[in-house]
Amino acid sequence: MPIIDFISVYFIQFLKNKFNYIFFLSFFIIKLGASQDYAYKNYSTKDGLVGNHVYHLVQDKEGYLWFATETGVSRFDGEHFVNFTTEQGLPSNEILKLFVDSKGRVWMMPFVNKICYYFKGKIYNINNDSLLKQMSIKTIISNIIEDRNGNLIFAEAKANMIGLSPTNKIYHLKKTFADFYSIGLGNHGRPQVFFSKFNSDLITLPTQLYNVVFNKDSIELSINNADYAFLGDKPSETFISPNLIITTNRQKNKDLATLLIFHSNDNKQTSISKPPGFNNFNIINDSIVYLNTQSGSIKYNFLQQKKIDEYLENENVTNSFYDNENNCWFTTANHGVFRLYSNDILNFKWEKNDNYFQAINSVGGNGNTVFIGTVNGDFFSLKKSENKIIAKKEMSIDFLKGMNQKIKYRQNKIVILDQMTFSVISNGVISRMKIPNDRHFSIKDFDIDKAGRLFLAYHSGACYGDIHSEKDEFRLSKYVDFYNFRSTSISIVDTNIYLGTLSGLKCFNRNGIIKNSLPDLPLLKVSISNLVYQNGLLWIGTNQYGVLCFDGKRIIKNITVKDGLPENVIRSLYINNKKLWVGTNKGIAEF
Repeated sequence: MPIIDFISVYFIQFLKNKFNYIFFLSFFIIKLGASQDYAYKNYSTKDGLVGNHVYHLVQDKEGYLWFATETGVSRFDGEHFVNFTTEQGLPSNEILKLFVDSKGRVWMMPFVNKICYYFKGKIYNINNDSLLKQMSIKTIISNIIEDRNGNLIFAEAKANMIGLSPTNKIYHLKKTFADFYSIGLGNHGRPQVFFSKFNSDLITLPTQLYNVVFNKDSIELSINNADYAFLGDKPSETFISPNLIITTNRQKNKDLATLLIFHSNDNKQTSISKPPGFNNFNIINDSIVYLNTQSGSIKYNFLQQKKIDEYLENENVTNSFYDNENNCWFTTANHGVFRLYSNDILNFKWEKNDNYFQAINSVGGNGNTVFIGTVNGDFFSLKKSENKIIAKKEMSIDFLKGMNQKIKYRQNKIVILDQMTFSVISNGVISRMKIPNDRHFSIKDFDIDKAGRLFLAYHSGACYGDIHSEKDEFRLSKYVDFYNFRSTSISIVDTNIYLGTLSGLKCFNRNGIIKNSLPDLPLLKVSISNLVYQNGLLWIGTNQYGVLCFDGKRIIKNITVKDGLPENVIRSLYINNKKLWVGTNKGIAEF
């Protein structure tokens, strides 16, 4: 009788009752929260960022990322930060926004009525640039755009505009209108602006769309016939582009703007309720907008009128941005900058409080469900549905607390191995049997080949044996040691036995004779914790270098914290429906 079926059949009645009792109580006694999020890299002052309150970011023509913070500006090359403050020439350390023009200048908009720019290694301000001194800025600059002719337009917060031509000619707005407006590039790359006027009773009139026109010596506005009349609240709540206009729904002075309205260039309109704690939005392309709030960022498809995803729950997100390599970045009001590694990577954590995470000891499952075993002896089933991972605690097993476990799914049953014990879970019932033998095995991993032969990796070696079942137990009727040093993991691949050890990967034939077919690669000689094989690829969990993907000749991938792992110390691996699940001390990640 196969080992798994034998264990399933044989179990002691009081154990059955005991574990059913534990299974029942686990839903009422043990309260364990679960949280899920994507994998991020967080950059803060600890990493060299000049400040943790970040307002805005841009990328220059050389590929550098620039971050505007309340305490200066940081330039980032992917590894190191170079910081700029008033000591380097900023008019103020609090920089609200950035803009990169076609000449490669990085303009910085501080919280004072001055402006500066970085160009070819130097900060230019009114003290060392006579052109900037002539601009006569009266209030803070809230935005900068560049039209199709290379003219820069500096939008002041009090409804003034200053133009700067490619030949450094300065233009000023002939007549100011009101305090609110938003500027952008409309049809054919021509600048347009939303302006509000006051009537004689100082009551705000509906905001209108105007075209921005450069005349000989000044900037003039001509009303646009498009119907976008509304009452404005903040520049961050309107947007102008050739393909999309965004407005609010406030029609009366005492109303609250509760909707964002999307006007497409084919005269179609969609809307979305402003989420609680709304800060602003970022347009990514012709269908996706990120709604940044005080409790995260929402990815929304306004053409399909549905929410796609959510990021950084409970973070006060101030801006979202995609760089030239399609990495998504989020700036926050308190915790610096976050880079999203990939939408294909999810981190899942079990929490009892803000400072505690259960370490993942084991990962396994079948085609539809992943099973997780933690150091607390808790076992969860995980199922993915519409980018959400649904966790259900299946049971809590006292004798597995603190134990090193391995989960395999064989013959439609969950098999858990710890030390010298096999436990089989079938239909919510646990059958448990100890492996009696003449000497002690502290088993680290196991595998079973197609013929039913059991292979063990244990504390002082590796062996295989054929199963012999008796009335009330099963035994290894014959076992053969083929490795005499500590081993950690084992995987049967066709006629090969791959063994993970503290000194790297070993390869044996089915009779335990070592094969010298492995390439001489440094990463194959590091301490290994886990092995899992699928579709010609051997996935290797290490104790220091994350996860390796080995095709038999070379390492084709090395996944580390730089790619989104919670940490590089791997406790368990499992492949499910072409997804790799990685268990660590800090939670589990799905790739």
